[in-house]
Amino acid sequence: PIQFPDKIGRETVKSIHAGNIFGMPGSGKRIERTIAYFFTFRDGRIAKERRVYDFTSMLMQLGVLKAKPN
Repeated sequence: PIQFPDKIGRETVKSIHAGNIFGMPGSGKRIERTIAYFFTFRDGRIAKERRVYDFTSMLMQLGVLKAKPN
């Protein structure tokens, strides 16, 4: 069965690509990525947390991936 989280959150992180990531040396480019959080609570405490990172958007901002043309 599908289990839905009790709470959902989102965070936007802004940074500068200064160091090595996925084998790519720092480029100095400003990047922004979103992280989605999914929480399940049990007895008033977090029982489970899942995170989903938007790596596709980050790689597009770094020029590694290109947007699909319409």
